[in-house]
Amino acid sequence: MNEELQHGRAAAIWGVLTSRAAESKTLTYKSLSEEVNVHHRALRHALEVIQEYCQTNKLPHLTALVVNSTTGVPGAGNNLDDSQLEKEYQRIFRYNWAAMLNPFNNENLKNTHSWWESSLEEKFWVESTDRTDIGRNLLAPISTHAGQKLVAFVEDGDVVFHYYQPTKSIVAFSVAKGFPKIAEIRWPDRKKSEISPAYKIDLINYTELDEPITLKEIQDKQGSIRTIKSALDKKYDGKSIYFPFQIPKEKVIQPAQGAYLSKMPKALVDLFPTAVQQLRVDIAPEISHIKSPITSRLATYKPTTPKPPAESSYGIQTDEKKKKATELRGMALATNYLKKLGYAVEDVSSQKRLGYDLRAVKGDEVVGVEVKASIMSRIEVAVTTAEVEYAQIAGEEFRSLLYVVDQIVCTKDGDEYKTSGGRERFWWDWNPDADALTPIDYRFTLPTS
Repeated sequence: MNEELQHGRAAAIWGVLTSRAAESKTLTYKSLSEEVNVHHRALRHALEVIQEYCQTNKLPHLTALVVNSTTGVPGAGNNLDDSQLEKEYQRIFRYNWAAMLNPFNNENLKNTHSWWESSLEEKFWVESTDRTDIGRNLLAPISTHAGQKLVAFVEDGDVVFHYYQPTKSIVAFSVAKGFPKIAEIRWPDRKKSEISPAYKIDLINYTELDEPITLKEIQDKQGSIRTIKSALDKKYDGKSIYFPFQIPKEKVIQPAQGAYLSKMPKALVDLFPTAVQQLRVDIAPEISHIKSPITSRLATYKPTTPKPPAESSYGIQTDEKKKKATELRGMALATNYLKKLGYAVEDVSSQKRLGYDLRAVKGDEVVGVEVKASIMSRIEVAVTTAEVEYAQIAGEEFRSLLYVVDQIVCTKDGDEYKTSGGRERFWWDWNPDADALTPIDYRFTLPTS
């Protein structure tokens, strides 16, 4: 089957199905056929494309809305039995499809070299702007220009640095919230107040750097920056890496000309340790809930680069040495975070009955800190009865803190493991709601007879 043809049909069908989902309605194969002008027997090929996309990206089974006119149930390809179908319909109807870009209708994004997809650590961007509302959102007209279309590739939880053109310095950072949407952009400086369609993603947690990174500081590190760019150019064989700086052979480094948004390689971020440290301390806990429904970016329908580990539930690590190394990494990062806030920290993890791993004390304030660490991306963690009970009784006399470190890089070195990296999230005064707790096993008391 012609792949281009099927993606074109999928784009049209996606629009119909998401509209039906907003109305909490299903439709028959016949009615869908009439709406998109495709013979009903040929629909299945395009529906399979949508189904695969939804499954890959852990979205509700949108294609389940298409039902047989006689039986009133979707085709067997959805792999949903009667007990699952009602629940899946609720997922479909409740999902905010309107906020998503049509993933099959973005031709100008298909050829973008999204080299960062193979690494969980490559989550940084830099916006070059003179906006007065810096940190509110990323907003760029829909265009083939790399510095504008890259907005469609930013994911929730990514960090955006802000290069403020009037002062020629990186002055702040923000955190992306949600996922890219289609919006409008106005051009008030033109003769007519023009309105154009645009890519948009909201930003939160605008934080000014204690020490702005000036263009002079960047230029002083020109040698290191050149090395980083050369390594990436070599690795990706001349493909565009959307680097934020121009590095002419005999002139000093300058911001990339005309680039509204650029990709900031992690190696480049690491050249500025003061900013990195502020990232760790100042990103507020409210971003911790952020989770994108799009796990593969909008560049391609079928990613050709390795995908990052999927978001997972609590999981079980069977390699004890690896488990221990991962736990120690989490404990070290949590300890470092608390010490920077002025707490004295004690490791009490061996005392399981306490219900927490670290005791942090500052003056009269006592905090019981439960640390969870993982090499995977976590949307759930396993908690013990003691941990939950402590969090639930914490109050005025002592506080609770849940500190989660996931995406830890763990590499084997002989018989041992070395760890690095990790995404740090934390919840102060953690008191788990009963609705957020799921029993994963039970204790059964054996009958006496």
